[in-house]
Amino acid sequence: FSPVLTKIGKYSLAINRRSTLIDDDDLNNMLYIEIAGSMLNASSFEPTSLTRFRNRAVFLRLYNTSIDYLDENIFQPFLETHPASLLGVQDSNISRTCDSRSLWIKDEYCTNINSRENRVYGTACCSL
Repeated sequence: FSPVLTKIGKYSLAINRRSTLIDDDDLNNMLYIEIAGSMLNASSFEPTSLTRFRNRAVFLRLYNTSIDYLDENIFQPFLETHPASLLGVQDSNISRTCDSRSLWIKDEYCTNINSRENRVYGTACCSL
């Protein structure tokens, strides 16, 4: 958590080498990233900042942020980088309301896919 964190740059979370894990258990090999900062908002993420994890499944948890919607140009590519990647947004502004700019997640990422209830957790959009 950083109260002064305002930007996530293009290479801030980049993984240098492709994962060579041969175990197909995505949950055990998942990379967990937690980002918190009250100054983070929907425009804090540079394009491709969440897509440089190579072939690694990622659970990205955003909490205590001022994010009020999930920008499809930022978060949809993240969810598509690996079929097991997950996004959690509990305790952020997005968890309380479902802005029309976030409705894109409802049909594709808030449904039962591959025995998972959904891939986006904590947003009001998934409870509509």
